[in-house]
Amino acid sequence: MTSLNEENQPMQPSSENQPMQPSSESPADLRYSDMTETQLQHEMDKLREQGQRAYDQQNWSEYNVLMTKWYLAKSYLIFPTVQVEIGKMYDLTEEYDRLTVTKLEGVMAWGIRESDASETAVPIAMLKLTE
Repeated sequence: MTSLNEENQPMQPSSENQPMQPSSESPADLRYSDMTETQLQHEMDKLREQGQRAYDQQNWSEYNVLMTKWYLAKSYLIFPTVQVEIGKMYDLTEEYDRLTVTKLEGVMAWGIRESDASETAVPIAMLKLTE
């Protein structure tokens, strides 16, 4: 397990007999789960800009990848405060489909799609509560 310093930055051992030192990894090298709120927001801003360029160039596969990464980063940002309920049906953002949540695993909601009854996982940031 990785220790954190006062700024919630990952610590890495410099050697077995040395105390833990702050990580020298750049935010691009960190997993979303290891990023601070500020780093996640910066990553989301970068992904939004890249996504807009891909959209403008009609590069749909790149746009989809970037938007999925954006929703994943957003999920880590909102994870501590969001309430997703098992058994509830949610609209899926940017999709014409709904998902009935069957389980949660970290920032991913697993469930059954209304359109084709397939099981799928989506980042929790893609869920919108339906009326």
